[in-house]
Amino acid sequence: MIIFAVIFCSVVIYAQAQVPVTKCPTVKVVKGFDQEQLLGDWYEQARYPSTLEDHARCVYTNYYKSSSTTAAPEPTDAPADNSILSTTEFINSDTNEWTILEGNATADPSEPAKFNVTFTDLKLTVPYWILGTDYSGFFVGYSCSVIKNVTGVSLFVLTRSFEPVQSAIDDAIAVIKANKLSTAELRQTDQDVCDY
Repeated sequence: MIIFAVIFCSVVIYAQAQVPVTKCPTVKVVKGFDQEQLLGDWYEQARYPSTLEDHARCVYTNYYKSSSTTAAPEPTDAPADNSILSTTEFINSDTNEWTILEGNATADPSEPAKFNVTFTDLKLTVPYWILGTDYSGFFVGYSCSVIKNVTGVSLFVLTRSFEPVQSAIDDAIAVIKANKLSTAELRQTDQDVCDY
């Protein structure tokens, strides 16, 4: 019963952590996506409102393969060859404590920029697509799913530097606009006073 309650709460939190829409928009993902170039540290600069990260600041994610020697510790489930692992960390601005989320992202073999991400602690799997990236400066992550009859979109702007050059942000915004997604819903992620 406790496991069911945890899973149910995770689903409710995820469903509330998105911008509601009537149906998932048609978007374009990166063609010729190269997983290897995406590996490494990325710093979140903006996102759609998110219950999971409601009070989060200093958000960053490390993407890595299980064979990487410089990566964070591996989750217990080893990924498939078309998978990458992720460790997302952020500070809760209310408690000033770090939160860590580990994930296993499995790519669609026919469209490698489309992933299904399983968060190991939340027992939750969600789609996560890469809409645009230059690999060295920015990437735009997108998710749309229907949970409990509610369709919602999540959107994230990540950069290689926690203090990115303006051109990286401009390029990310251009990708969002090209996909006809709202930039008005984006909330800037606080990257001040972060101990990286």
